[in-house]
Amino acid sequence: MSTRRHRKYTQLPLSMALAFAFMICFLLGSASLLEAAPYLQDVVGHWAAPYINTMVDKGILTGYPDGTFKPDGNISREEFAAVLARAKGITDFGGKQHFSDVEPDRWSFVSVGALVDARIIHAEDFGEEFDPTTPITRAEIATMLVRAGG
Repeated sequence: MSTRRHRKYTQLPLSMALAFAFMICFLLGSASLLEAAPYLQDVVGHWAAPYINTMVDKGILTGYPDGTFKPDGNISREEFAAVLARAKGITDFGGKQHFSDVEPDRWSFVSVGALVDARIIHAEDFGEEFDPTTPITRAEIATMLVRAGG
């Protein structure tokens, strides 16, 4: 497999997540996308910068603590869970630890737990461990989006 083809397939989960983010952006009402100011240092000049910045304005996307977004990187399961929970406004969480590797002190604990409680993430699909830092697959994204109703 060529490097170009390999890169195409490794970036598909991020593309799917960005497509979801764009869809939410338009469902929530679009701001002036072309006038969006750059908030994250590494999105300046990127083709998706106006969309990313609009989603940052809406509180759906956030960057990393170092001020980057990594627009061409993969998105992990826990990162997608956080984006989906924010996009759908899902905050109800009973506090139960559903996965052994998503502990209460983990930054994604509430987002992952809220999506399990909302039956968007099914614990039985993953078993004991969620593997939160693993890049999310297109199948997992599609499943969660359908369960989330959109």
